[in-house]
Amino acid sequence: MVLVLGCRETFMPPVSGDPNSILVVDGFLNAGNDSTMITLNHTRSLSDTVTTYPETGARVEVLSESGQTLSLQEITKGRYINPSLGLNSSEKYQLQILTANGKKYLSDFVFVVITPPIDSVFWRQDTTSASNKIGVTAYLTSHDPSNNTRYYMWRYRETWEYHAAYESFFLLSADRTQVIPRTPDQFTYRCYRDFNSTDLKLASTETLKEDIVFEYPLVFIPQGDEKLTVRYRILATQFGITKEAYDYWQVVKKNTELTGTIFAPLPSQAAGNFHCMTNPDETVLGFLSAGTVQNQFIYINNTQLEHWGFFSHGDCPLVEGCFCNPAFRARGYVPVYEDNGLYASSFPHCVDCTSEGGSTKKPSFW
Repeated sequence: MVLVLGCRETFMPPVSGDPNSILVVDGFLNAGNDSTMITLNHTRSLSDTVTTYPETGARVEVLSESGQTLSLQEITKGRYINPSLGLNSSEKYQLQILTANGKKYLSDFVFVVITPPIDSVFWRQDTTSASNKIGVTAYLTSHDPSNNTRYYMWRYRETWEYHAAYESFFLLSADRTQVIPRTPDQFTYRCYRDFNSTDLKLASTETLKEDIVFEYPLVFIPQGDEKLTVRYRILATQFGITKEAYDYWQVVKKNTELTGTIFAPLPSQAAGNFHCMTNPDETVLGFLSAGTVQNQFIYINNTQLEHWGFFSHGDCPLVEGCFCNPAFRARGYVPVYEDNGLYASSFPHCVDCTSEGGSTKKPSFW
């Protein structure tokens, strides 16, 4: 044991140059009617407390082989948008970035890939899984009858409704001595949350006779998760991509999601299709793709599930008391409802769903 423990040394991965100097380009040229957003950031060191280094004040343009120039506008730091590029599927396009400090970056020219529609998005609940993955899985099935797509990438957006432990009909005055009825805009029982996917979802049908993706697992929701306590929606977005894009994102996926064990693949450099024209030796991270996108969504209601069993409100006692009593007020209770002149009360987090990060504003599509 002494010999083994003596061989353990702290490892600090070597990083060449300034870790904040590498430009990272993230985006997809949408050939449909939806907007295109390109995000420009810089890498950061492992010990850095700053979460992002956006590239601001840049000129970002889409160039076509025929000489057309389409500009994107910066709406927030490092985020550049065009509401509708209107790309021609018979042309190739590249992205040009001119930074405020005079650097020029170009992507390779890329084809516009026509993405086939999603056949279906559906879900299945597993209550007896031998792999301990008990819960709900959302799946996607798609195909291209022309057998031309072969490489796919997906993103998804989750939205769900959840409730506080109790619905409070009252508020307290600033000095906590008077109970005031809530107005409709002050209710905090029903909330909504959103989540955009961060994991990479990829598939290839290159080795298959037919271009079919069957029951691809998009997301797994474990038994009892808050997302399915009331109502849940998942919006799947499908991208048809090139083989080069697929190979790039596969390397990124291995580096970010599949490392950490002795059997995991070794990290490797993801060769993107962006280049620094003012300094050819400078590394640029990112891969530009262009094409149409396809969307499909489904809703799942808690009433459709079998014994979901959500119990995460924590300590939420319901106690009766009078706020005229200083000792009762000092406990930090919030009134829930009145009962014979006394108020059944609980802790603030038990009556305020926004304490868990959600919003009481109902989404327009709900």
